[in-house]
Amino acid sequence: MSEKKVVSRRVAIALGIICVLLGVGFVGAVANYTSILAEKDVQIASLSLQIAEKNAIISLLNSQIATMDSQIQSLRNQVDSLSNAVASLNSEIADRDSQILSLKLQIANINSSYLSLKSEYDSLKQGYDKLLSAIEKGEVAAKSATWLSEDKRLSVTSEVIPEFLFKELWCYTVKVTVTNVGKEPLSIVWIFLFPYKNGKLVEYWDPLWYSKSVENLYIGESYSYNFTVPKEMTTYKVVAVAG
Repeated sequence: MSEKKVVSRRVAIALGIICVLLGVGFVGAVANYTSILAEKDVQIASLSLQIAEKNAIISLLNSQIATMDSQIQSLRNQVDSLSNAVASLNSEIADRDSQILSLKLQIANINSSYLSLKSEYDSLKQGYDKLLSAIEKGEVAAKSATWLSEDKRLSVTSEVIPEFLFKELWCYTVKVTVTNVGKEPLSIVWIFLFPYKNGKLVEYWDPLWYSKSVENLYIGESYSYNFTVPKEMTTYKVVAVAG
């Protein structure tokens, strides 16, 4: 009996020692884990602070990005506006260029018309001067005659033919014949008849009735025309001018 009690006591002591060791180990482990958890909490707090700082930086950057996006959109709007303005100016420039070209063409046409009119005026003035000179000199003042024009390019023949009605003098016919005796064809020839009564031009004289033009009179070619004049005519003048 006494031996069994001794063994039981030893077992109890061993178990107590084991429990004490286990308790001490558990306390040490708890203390160690508590220290580790505290350290982790510190790290978590530090990381949380860093995250908060990063989030603040991100928020600031997002704000800056939004501001920059707004500025970019504003600049794009300005670029679009300027592009439209440039396109409008280019269109206006094209219109001005077209107007300038049109005005230049008008000026060229006006200059061409001016030169043509000036040439025509010079030609008419030359013919007028010849006509005036011929009228002043009176190339012919007879009932019939043949003579050369002032520039020697025309041979002119006039003939007065009395016309009778019921055996009474009714009027006169003045037949005028012009012949190109020059060295080149004549583009135009004017024939004028001036009937006079007692030294004065008849009051109803009209160039529509007492003038005639002939175009393209070739070398050696002749042309005749009959003018009808009143019986009151006492004399006349014939003027032929080559153009």
